[in-house]
Amino acid sequence: HSAIQAVLSTVGSWSNDLSADGEFEQALNVLSMGLRLAPDDKGMRHNHKMTWQNWAITEIEGGRRTSALEILARASEALPKAGFEEMQAFAFIYSGQKLVEAKKWELAVQLATDGVDTLPPVAQKELRQWRINVVNRWAISVLDKKQFAEAAEILEQAMTLDPAERDYANK
Repeated sequence: HSAIQAVLSTVGSWSNDLSADGEFEQALNVLSMGLRLAPDDKGMRHNHKMTWQNWAITEIEGGRRTSALEILARASEALPKAGFEEMQAFAFIYSGQKLVEAKKWELAVQLATDGVDTLPPVAQKELRQWRINVVNRWAISVLDKKQFAEAAEILEQAMTLDPAERDYANK
């Protein structure tokens, strides 16, 4: 029993070192060996999930959306209930948020629209909600400048993107 614990501890440390060095694929291979030895080990299962998540985030933050989406799809297959399908929306939201911060509203909305067309349904919902939030913030920023016609146009265009959405009409 203590020999197995020692092996699991070594496997955990080894996979953490590999992850820290950006060697996520190798870390997952090491973890899968550990999970074969102890499939119910909570620490090993946690490390497995975190390694997938950290790899995806590293790719997203590095501007490698396609790679991140591929990793998240693989992670979702490996761990179907871990939320990786939903996390695919973040691959678009992360770079979209940078556009919002730069007040490039139209580009942010377009990025979200492109993403909605390609993501699985559960991630589409998340990205749609973000897009609605961006449109509302954009319209409010225009209203603050007393540009009422432009704000109305923004909301009108948004309603064609999400015809069933009622959040626009209430602003």
